[in-house]
Amino acid sequence: DGLDAAIVIARDIDPGFYSRRLDRNRVHVIGARALVEGPDPVTRPEQLSKLTALVHRDMPETFTAWRAAAGFPDLEPLAIDHFDSGNLMLEAAAQGLGVAFMLESHFEAARDERLVQLFDLTVESHYSYWFVCRPRALGQRPVRIFHDWLIEALGAENA
Repeated sequence: DGLDAAIVIARDIDPGFYSRRLDRNRVHVIGARALVEGPDPVTRPEQLSKLTALVHRDMPETFTAWRAAAGFPDLEPLAIDHFDSGNLMLEAAAQGLGVAFMLESHFEAARDERLVQLFDLTVESHYSYWFVCRPRALGQRPVRIFHDWLIEALGAENA
């Protein structure tokens, strides 16, 4: 009730709200550099059966969508660990605790030399960032100014 607007990550938005998609993204499999440089490099998706999948709680379908789109619908990892923080997921991946199924933009923003994208395979994400507010909030000058600036700054006109 106290929010004028929000930027959220979601599959879709309740039609009762005004929403504007801010991006389209792809899912990357991100792991520690040691996974590709070690004595038994991870080079095939089937090898994920011996690794833990790291998945964000706000994007629970990233792993299942990735494996289906990648052509491995029955692939099961050793385990699946859920995280509330993308930064913690990336740190866990960098320390070799598993492989993260994350949005391309998160991987690129991290700029962490300890991490690499596993496989030359990405799939379209079901999740996007959205600008969301109640329709009447767009009539408020500060919300409209922020909305218009955000859309222009991100080039989100056709996202």
